[in-house]
Amino acid sequence: MVDRHPEPGAASAAITQRVLRVELGSAAGDPIRSLTRVPLERAPWSRVAPLGGSGLAVALVGAELERDRAARPLAICVGAAVRRGVPTAARAVVGGFAPLTGRYGEGQVGGELGPRLAAVLDGLVIVGELDRATCPGAVLVVDGRGQVEVRRLGTALVRGSVNERLERIRRELGPGATLVCGPAGDRGIAFATLASGDPPSFVGRGGLGATLGASGLVGVHVTAEAPAGERDVELERLLARSPRLVHRASGGGFEQALGAAVRGGFGGDGTEREPGEDGRGEDAVARAAAYGDAWKARRGGRVGCRGCPTPCGFVFDAIVGGGAGVRGHFGAARSLGEPLGLRDPDDVLALLARCDAVGLDAKETGGVLALLCDRADAGSESGPALRGDRRALQRAIDRIVGDPALARARDGAEALASEAPNDARTTDPGAPRHDLAALALAVGAGAGTDPMRSYPFGTDIARARLERLLEPSLGVLPADAERPDRTAAKGLLAWWHENLVAGLDACGFCVFSATGLLADGLCDLDELAARLEPGRDGIDLLAAGASVVLARAQVSALLDRPITIPAWARAALADSIVDEYRAARGVDVRGFPLPATLDRIGTRALGVPVDAGALVSGTAPPAPRRAATERRHRSTETNVSPNSVVVRAYGPLAQAFGGALRIELDAPTTLAELLERCARARPGARAALIGDSGPSAWSGGRRLEPGDPIEPGRTVDLLSALAGG
Repeated sequence: MVDRHPEPGAASAAITQRVLRVELGSAAGDPIRSLTRVPLERAPWSRVAPLGGSGLAVALVGAELERDRAARPLAICVGAAVRRGVPTAARAVVGGFAPLTGRYGEGQVGGELGPRLAAVLDGLVIVGELDRATCPGAVLVVDGRGQVEVRRLGTALVRGSVNERLERIRRELGPGATLVCGPAGDRGIAFATLASGDPPSFVGRGGLGATLGASGLVGVHVTAEAPAGERDVELERLLARSPRLVHRASGGGFEQALGAAVRGGFGGDGTEREPGEDGRGEDAVARAAAYGDAWKARRGGRVGCRGCPTPCGFVFDAIVGGGAGVRGHFGAARSLGEPLGLRDPDDVLALLARCDAVGLDAKETGGVLALLCDRADAGSESGPALRGDRRALQRAIDRIVGDPALARARDGAEALASEAPNDARTTDPGAPRHDLAALALAVGAGAGTDPMRSYPFGTDIARARLERLLEPSLGVLPADAERPDRTAAKGLLAWWHENLVAGLDACGFCVFSATGLLADGLCDLDELAARLEPGRDGIDLLAAGASVVLARAQVSALLDRPITIPAWARAALADSIVDEYRAARGVDVRGFPLPATLDRIGTRALGVPVDAGALVSGTAPPAPRRAATERRHRSTETNVSPNSVVVRAYGPLAQAFGGALRIELDAPTTLAELLERCARARPGARAALIGDSGPSAWSGGRRLEPGDPIEPGRTVDLLSALAGG
């Protein structure tokens, strides 16, 4: 990262020879109309492309859309850390036009695709469209010399499910890494996904599966051999020491149930409620723990990124209906569970398997199915009731893909998805309403970034450590900035976290691995940046991420797709949060980059807020619902003596802490004093309890700080989980 702009074309010269533009043709002859190296000479694309990964992907897509607004390009790119083989850096970025939003969309693919592609190319952009009649079952193959060809595997490939497509391509084209769309992508469903791996993982929210399907391709198959990669023993050791990553590996993402319970309420059946409630008058935290355990009990195996000592992907075997193993995560399971009247994990897995088979995004499908359930309940949808009937819901998924009326993106499936209440479809664990920074990212201030990746530890890190991480960019944080329900600095926190995630995606390193290391204090941002790309520091990493985010926003400007915030979210977010974010980012009210901001893309200057005035933020009182929430929480704590405090620990901390501990109190105490008393009572847990490496403490849905008063009669939950999933 440099402060001056490079000469036109110079910045991308090093990568030009490793980027291919594949233009597909509809003629009966060669299906590849042209194959060229990509010269990225125009700003801002020439400035963001050298960042690699996410930066290169948005540059390639943006350059295509600048030439032709009607184009539907799809790019697959890798970053520097993937090329070097850094442990857990195995992400390939897939970016393109997202039909569900009408903007740029992006996803990260783990497994072998990134390392294999990195052996021969930094990026590949696909444009144009094949003639399906003359190229049935077309697969784009990238070989070990970086050369490409289209192979026709016939209509049998098109008729197959996602798993059948992946298996057939491997059988006919040999070993390699494959990215495919499913039948939903072939039909242009606006929330079709892409799949890669064995068992497959799914990527491309926003409909990137439909973007690949529109090209006439069924998949991309890379046969190049992945290089051995670097062995960073110290980094592997640090990853294995992170309590958050260990906890995430043991929970497979389902540990978020606990996080949701202590932060904002979580019913053991998968629904979000007020702290202390679960719909049955029982303790929500205990039921959330049981919910996560029920899913973990069904785990058949784990998968993880290359070189990762704490693999966190759960694979579920032998689900109802048989078939290949299914990768499941908390967000998808929650969307296909309680809102549809399903509580048994086996029923939810059956729906997830059906979504996977046809290549539909599980969260968006859950929103559409919930709408269909509501219609059936109201009698406005013909046929029997859907809610709670697994088989009927499976048939509804088939209907979404197979019904010509629903298959039309604008008139059918997309309309259903957009009709579903936004709060039902976005207030999952990644966007709890009481966490204002996460909410700002979820609904638009961050251009729709998935908050489960963008805000992975915002409410689970001590203020002292948070200040050390943010100080180089943001200076001294105002009071209450760390409190999720207060407006102070929430726009800045959203800005910083979004930069961090985009910078990590540019180099290809796992976001959860990085945030685990940072939140647990095992390295600082400068150390992490230098490990990923020698010679860079934390400001370089954040500036790279800011450049990527602004380039995405510039694609929205090209397509004239302003960022709009839903009315329900606008009511929850103070105007000051959105204004603060926009000032720090350097965008206008539409979310489009200001001219002066565009000139900074690719420079180190973006490592700090564009508008220095954004560093000043007032402190507002907590959300009005909080006081009632705390009273309700206390009223449900029937097992807490009025002269004591009950302390409970979860995750890895529970192994050292043991069961619930009752601390007798004659008068109110502070959190710091309470933890000291816990450490004296449980000396084996002292190292995990004391200091800013300790867990976050929650009571009544509110994050506690060391000096906060704690009255007798309360329950305090200690949590070290890394949010996200």
